[in-house]
Amino acid sequence: IENRFKADFLVEQIMVVGDKQKFVSAIIVPAVEPLKEWCKKNGVEWVSVSEAIQNDKVISRYEECCHKYNPEFSHIEQIKKFALTDKQWEATKVDGTKAELTPTMKLKRRVILEKHQEEIDKIYNE
Repeated sequence: IENRFKADFLVEQIMVVGDKQKFVSAIIVPAVEPLKEWCKKNGVEWVSVSEAIQNDKVISRYEECCHKYNPEFSHIEQIKKFALTDKQWEATKVDGTKAELTPTMKLKRRVILEKHQEEIDKIYNE
């Protein structure tokens, strides 16, 4: 599922969440430069990634991504909700915090879940 969604030029990284939950969701890291270009072309003022991911047009564009790829998966595998984050996932952190990726760029799911627990709770408690 994650690899399929990364085919979209606006998705830099994605982690699907759903273990022991009622439905599948995702944490999405936008691709910064393509998002900046998309914003320019679609009349969204660019200030920063954190500003852009709160814009309704940008959120709608990522919803379109879900609508595009979800039909390729069974109903229970489809992403129902997502959260966008402005924090890039990295293999090494200069600030000493836990890295979200292994040296081979695989997701460290437990670390990502810990760092994004607030967003995940919001998804499942809405």
